[in-house]
Amino acid sequence: IPVLDPPTVRSLSIMAASQGATVAIMGSGFEALELAAYCARVSAQASGTQNKNKNSDAKKVLLLFGSSGPMSNFIPRYLSAAVTKRLRQFGIDVEDRAMTRYISMDTPMTSKASAVKPPQLEVYTVKSYDNLDS
Repeated sequence: IPVLDPPTVRSLSIMAASQGATVAIMGSGFEALELAAYCARVSAQASGTQNKNKNSDAKKVLLLFGSSGPMSNFIPRYLSAAVTKRLRQFGIDVEDRAMTRYISMDTPMTSKASAVKPPQLEVYTVKSYDNLDS
């Protein structure tokens, strides 16, 4: 599996968001927050909705990280809570204390079906405080 450089990952994430795909961003640093906000904005513009639908169940951008809050290593807890609230207002699904268990693909890349429909990735996460090994 080839490893992509950060500018390529960024451009692919923005392209996927502009095409209406759900984008999962792993991390809680400044770059992850900025990319999540930009992908949410691009996704909203692509869908034609200029106002951010706060009560939408179909979130298009997910922000996954293992710490208690975004940028919690750099800013106080009350500021991290304010950042989380603002990200959710932008339509970003913020999943704190989430650890990635595995990522699966519904069809192999070499399959003839992948030429017709691109393969879909699924990210399976578990909360860091879940002791049940679910």
